[in-house]
Amino acid sequence: MGDDSDWIRGRDAFQLLIKVGSIGSAAARLREPCARGRIRARALDGTLTLRHGHGTQIVQDWEVPKQTWGGDPNNSSFLLNEGLFSSTDFTTGYRRVELSGLQFSRSDLVAYFGIEPASPSTAPILTVAQPNDARKGRGVDTEKWGTLIAAIVAFQHSKGIDLAWTASAFHDKLKEYVCERGGKDSDIPHYSKCSNALNRAIWWAAGREGEPDKI
Repeated sequence: MGDDSDWIRGRDAFQLLIKVGSIGSAAARLREPCARGRIRARALDGTLTLRHGHGTQIVQDWEVPKQTWGGDPNNSSFLLNEGLFSSTDFTTGYRRVELSGLQFSRSDLVAYFGIEPASPSTAPILTVAQPNDARKGRGVDTEKWGTLIAAIVAFQHSKGIDLAWTASAFHDKLKEYVCERGGKDSDIPHYSKCSNALNRAIWWAAGREGEPDKI
């Protein structure tokens, strides 16, 4: 299947794709060229359920045929960041396909989307700006700021940041996320104190550098 150094995991393909669009649409944007045979993919493990009750077939290091990517969200699931894909679309030739350990050709990705992976040494690191309260001598509520950082990291991992959101919309999402996990919407700083940090989070999640709108 070619040089192993050219293959990257689903999570690494996800990081490349967020440079050219929304986090939420990364899997959808990758699936279309895979279905056209423009981007090669393979699965380290897979279970193929044969049609007409003919049992199952276990595969390893399987080159995923382009027709496997057909179908729609109603009959398939593609979790790019986790390297998982499943489908019950009969056009695949199987009754059900379940794949894990998905990998994609880096050279195909770069050529198709016109992107280059960022060097790990130069990737931006999320930091939180010090709020105005500290300069006014009232101190920093480190517990709330710590909860904000934890919420941003967990939210991006589990749900993904939509790059079209405003900082205010993102703040509302984070409050809801904290409450869903047993906290209170007051457990993170007020929007007026963290709007700059949230703008940076959205900006840097897109793979951009510098300050938002200040290139």
